[in-house]
Amino acid sequence: MKNVLFIVLVSIFVITFASIVYSQTSGYVNLGLPSGTLWKEQNENGYYSYESAARTFRDQLPTKTQIEELISTCQWSWTGNGYRVVGPNGKSIFLSAAGFRHCDGKANEVPFGYYWSCTVTSFGDSAWTLGFYNGGGYVGSNIFVECGYKCNRGTVRLVK
Repeated sequence: MKNVLFIVLVSIFVITFASIVYSQTSGYVNLGLPSGTLWKEQNENGYYSYESAARTFRDQLPTKTQIEELISTCQWSWTGNGYRVVGPNGKSIFLSAAGFRHCDGKANEVPFGYYWSCTVTSFGDSAWTLGFYNGGGYVGSNIFVECGYKCNRGTVRLVK
């Protein structure tokens, strides 16, 4: 009888532990990045100024270093309205070119991805962002880390 009780208790513990671990990573993708960073499957709804994103999501925003790792470690392929980003382990996320809103409220004219990081620049009025586009008259690499004015409203993708 003790053995049966022990097995039942261990089973309950294992099931509970597995449920907790699943709930903590559900909705996130392990791309196989060296840092172990997990990227959320989808964007948060809406557009956020830096202050609003930092206040709402705090340490769930990626750092500049995590964005640089995503750019340098993964394969990026344009799909027509954003990038499919494939990690070293073959798993992927989709980053939409949802655009952004300038400080004056005007929408960006070309398909453009603009995702906030939690890392502020030394300029004081800006923070680092993941930016990308496919054409549209921009010069240089089309996937990059750049500083964006904190009053701009951009997209948010969370990490763990």
